[in-house]
Amino acid sequence: MKRFLVAAAFFACPYVSAVAVEPSPLAPSLAPPYAARFERAVAQLDGYQGNGEALEVARMELDEVLRVYSRHAPAYREKARYFIMRGHLHSMRFRPGFLEAADAALQKALSIDPDSAESFVLYGHLYKLMGRHQDARAALAKAEKLGTLDPWLQNNWADLLDDEGKHEEAALRYRRVVDSGTGNTKAMRAALEGLIAYYLNTGNLDEADAMHKKTIAYAPHVAWSYGNYAQFLLCRKGDVEGAIVRGRQALDIMDYGVGRYWLAAALYRRWAQGDASETGASDYAEARELYPDLPSVARNAGRCPALAVVAEALERGKPAAHRADTVDQVPPAS
Repeated sequence: MKRFLVAAAFFACPYVSAVAVEPSPLAPSLAPPYAARFERAVAQLDGYQGNGEALEVARMELDEVLRVYSRHAPAYREKARYFIMRGHLHSMRFRPGFLEAADAALQKALSIDPDSAESFVLYGHLYKLMGRHQDARAALAKAEKLGTLDPWLQNNWADLLDDEGKHEEAALRYRRVVDSGTGNTKAMRAALEGLIAYYLNTGNLDEADAMHKKTIAYAPHVAWSYGNYAQFLLCRKGDVEGAIVRGRQALDIMDYGVGRYWLAAALYRRWAQGDASETGASDYAEARELYPDLPSVARNAGRCPALAVVAEALERGKPAAHRADTVDQVPPAS
């Protein structure tokens, strides 16, 4: 029952979802103040990087637009995006009811404008998140038939094709987005990240490296791009110094957990491979400040070979620093 609470609240609002197409006119044009509100909401959603405050700004702007323009289909579509982002926990896990609320918002959008290709594009993504693979395919096929330049059509197809093991076809879709030069930053980043995953899976590290650099060049303000590159450099190329540089750049933009973890991992790696000099002591101290759980970093050696040296240092109880008065010993692995 709890999983439907958010959706129920959505149904209770003035913009109740409907499946049947309503005969009244399509979305009215927005007066300038409300058009500005709508654009601000879209910008907040497009620029979302985990900041809940940005999502709440988007929600408030969309609610105000819908209060006055209750038949503005694009606002319902953006509200669906809000529910998807707000409900996301991690990986493929979502808070109960939020995907259902997104479904309700999209149904309302399509009841007003049944030929909105962009709404079907978003449905392709939503259905995939809901585990409704065939419905996702049908929605994307419908969007393709209606016609749209929305770059998410290609990205969402690519996601489905990857799930089906059709990685070459998926890569072609991602490349279409990259080659289009779209101004949609989030869509471009998603396509570049899709190509990075493709090149990693095919063992083409040089191309993966190039895609990481292209991602950073395209959106130099996005912390995650630097943090992901730091992980790649450390784990795939064994470039400890490069990983530290990119990890610091990530945290200069935004202090976030994954970024702290990979910078700490690179610092632990440099400490483990060096001697007990002041530099080593400094690396160890900084790493502990960022991520104090050294044993969990060491246990990640199976997925990140560069951390095997950290695991070995932990096992033999390598001193973190030599000082005249004491030696700070790393506890042995349990």
